[in-house]
Amino acid sequence: MKYTLITGASFGIGLELAKIFAEKNHNLILVARNEARLLAIKNELELKYQIQVIVISRDLTHDQACQTLYEETKPYKVDILVNNAGLGDHASFMDSDLTKQIEMVKLNVQALMTLTHLYLQDMEQGSKILNVGSVASLAPGPYMSVYYASKAFVRSFSNALTEELKPKKITVSALHPGPTHTNFQANSNLDHANMFKRLYVYDAHKVALAGYQGLLKGKANIYYGFSVKLMHVLSKFSPSFLTRKVTKYVNK
Repeated sequence: MKYTLITGASFGIGLELAKIFAEKNHNLILVARNEARLLAIKNELELKYQIQVIVISRDLTHDQACQTLYEETKPYKVDILVNNAGLGDHASFMDSDLTKQIEMVKLNVQALMTLTHLYLQDMEQGSKILNVGSVASLAPGPYMSVYYASKAFVRSFSNALTEELKPKKITVSALHPGPTHTNFQANSNLDHANMFKRLYVYDAHKVALAGYQGLLKGKANIYYGFSVKLMHVLSKFSPSFLTRKVTKYVNK
């Protein structure tokens, strides 16, 4: 029996991806910190779609958390890995909480990289990986410098693996959402930022569906929404100093 493993599955894009995979008859392994929330999701999806859902409460920023997760799921055949768990923070770097910045790197970069390496060992031809990045990967981001840098890593790392794994017929896709209606806004102190006040904010289910469809097609980079696609195109031609000023305004 094959399973799709999704991290950060309790809210937002991760939850919507879980619903979509469940609707498409995938058995699921859902990972997040909030066990009560995961159990409620498990009950809902199993009842509605007649699939098997395994839930694991885990903080992936902790040492050895990824390794123990991998070992715990060894009995199950994970043929789709969705690295969705992520953390953001809105603050000037000098004034930011350094502990939170380090946790961001651990979750957005280290955990994603570690889980990808571990689960790749057992993946066979036709397996797939979806790494949830951000349109923030296209530029440096004043007032969210570490977050933007972490998502640049996700993009570069995923695109490199796309080429490395072609001979094995394993695809790696990176989903790059723009501003989306999730709990990320509140958790990252972005309630008053221009990002959510001036830009169009997308529906999490539609973003997740675009991610699912792009994953099935084996697309290296997945964008949803006109403004996100426009930012992707403009990033190729805009000079660096202008890009920095634009993202500074967006994040201010």
